[in-house]
Amino acid sequence: MRDLTIRITADGSQAKRELSGVEQSITRVGSAAESSEEKVVDVTASLDKAGAQATKLGGILSIGVTAPLVAFGGAALMAGNQFEKTMNAIQGVLTPTAKEMDAVRQMAIKMGADTVFSASDAGTAILELGKAGLTTAQSLASVDEVLQLAAASGLTMGRAAELSARTMAAFGLGVSDLAHINDVLAKAVNTSTLEIEDLETAFKYVGPIAQGFGVSIEQTSAALAIMRDSGIAAETSGRALREGLSRLANPVKAVEQVMYDLGIASFETDGKLMGLSEIVGILQSKNITAAQALKMFGDAAGPGMFALIQAGQPAFDSLTENLQNS
Repeated sequence: MRDLTIRITADGSQAKRELSGVEQSITRVGSAAESSEEKVVDVTASLDKAGAQATKLGGILSIGVTAPLVAFGGAALMAGNQFEKTMNAIQGVLTPTAKEMDAVRQMAIKMGADTVFSASDAGTAILELGKAGLTTAQSLASVDEVLQLAAASGLTMGRAAELSARTMAAFGLGVSDLAHINDVLAKAVNTSTLEIEDLETAFKYVGPIAQGFGVSIEQTSAALAIMRDSGIAAETSGRALREGLSRLANPVKAVEQVMYDLGIASFETDGKLMGLSEIVGILQSKNITAAQALKMFGDAAGPGMFALIQAGQPAFDSLTENLQNS
């Protein structure tokens, strides 16, 4: 058993005497515990005496010493309460069997012990995956992927799970794609000035629209990374890509005028909007100006779309391929 040392500075001989009694009782606890299992009674008696003396000492010491001790106990109690609340929420959302619930609890506790994340945070990750429609078994199987994203991005496991699930839904992907989704997100952050919060924000605006126009998660992430590297804020870039795609799919008069000026007949192929890479390549080859980009895409989306076009099709395709290979 390790030695337990208590250092407290207090005025008055009574405090010193009581502190000495506490230290002596704790020392006897160590000796009794190390000698034999048969001395459990002696250990208990010593602990009782130490507790009584510590209580007496607590009344003598200032609030500056006792308050932190109370706060520590309160924090531990709150953590335990939060864990149980999370477990109860999981039961309500995922409706697991008793065996599955035990597996959930054990998984959360193990992650709390083996990783930098708490058991409650691990439980929250399972809860968020369940809210996204995953079964208990699927949620448990996906926790490792969520852990990797959380560790790479600095998010809590709960937020990482929420982002993964939301991205999966936005791009029409499945549970089997979760590992790749997390790899793409992590790589987009690591290869650009994007922060994970930037993707989290931007995807809220552009995710469903991008998927509707056939723009993949890799292409979307690449476009957002290029815009962010050009100084475009996350919220602005998400809206820029959404508005840009919408305007190209349903061109208003201003868009048609710029297309006419640039000699572009259409951005459609077989009645569908061209791929984003092709659109970037065409506009780059036509040497579209900043003024024309603002006119075509509007004041809100123009700067972001112009930054993407200026970066060029080769750079966009290269980053997209890099993310596809995550």
